[in-house]
Amino acid sequence: MHINQNKMEINIKSLMLTNFRLAFLSFIILAFGINLKAQEELSRTYLKLSYTNNMDGTKSLSASLSYKEDKKFVQVQNQSLSFYSGVDLDELIQTVEVNAKGEATVVIPEGHEADTAGIYFYAAKFKGTDTLKRASKDISVKDATIELVFNQKSDGKTISVKAFEVDEEGEEVPLNEEVVNISVPTLFGDMLINKAPLEEGVCEIQFPSNLPGDSLGDLQIIAKIKDSEIYGNVVKIEKIPWGKPKLPQHLESTNAKGKLWTHNAPFWMVVTLVILMTGVWSHFGYVIYKIFRIKKIGAEQMK
Repeated sequence: MHINQNKMEINIKSLMLTNFRLAFLSFIILAFGINLKAQEELSRTYLKLSYTNNMDGTKSLSASLSYKEDKKFVQVQNQSLSFYSGVDLDELIQTVEVNAKGEATVVIPEGHEADTAGIYFYAAKFKGTDTLKRASKDISVKDATIELVFNQKSDGKTISVKAFEVDEEGEEVPLNEEVVNISVPTLFGDMLINKAPLEEGVCEIQFPSNLPGDSLGDLQIIAKIKDSEIYGNVVKIEKIPWGKPKLPQHLESTNAKGKLWTHNAPFWMVVTLVILMTGVWSHFGYVIYKIFRIKKIGAEQMK
């Protein structure tokens, strides 16, 4: 009898231990499932990173941060991005907050060295939030140099472009298959003038003679290798008196009537604006008329 009682106690303890293990295992599975679900509900973050090497000696990194909502990209705001450099991407350059467009830019300080092959390594990292997944983007680039020579002849103006990188032995290596864009700054951004591919590190680009400059006729010329997989963005800016001098406003109105960059709009633009505004105000007046008609009819029916 005593033996049976001991066996019964052992079975009860074994059953309780088994139940405890099952309960603990269920808790772990439930917690993991909740955490997995929470991870799945986080929005994917899209991080872009680019490198710009200006020929004035400054280098910078630019990043943009966004996520998708209803199949549309939305810029991330009020969040911080950290920029790193080094072969192991463990050297913090700076942590900055993105602007209203989800963009951030940092200037790379001097002292960041390339590896033995002349390659620089950079990264941008986003820690994530309660609703956005963390993200990181890294790039590797080489430095390149752009040189410009301006040629003015009787048959027109051209810009001779030379682009190269410097190898480990200090020798110039000409760039190939990279495209050089020539543009000038305007009120609405850089306006592309012409472009040409590099062959053995050189190309020649035609430049127009009828572009307006400042009061002295100076134009700011921007030569750029854009979004290269090897060199990133390489930018060279120079000023040269190749534009038409800007006239005072009262003379500009007389001599450049109807040009888009003057205060006197072209005739077709004036006509278009008059037609559009007439249509808008006509519809506005018709709506007001209908509102008063409805009010009048309602008052008559109340009598």
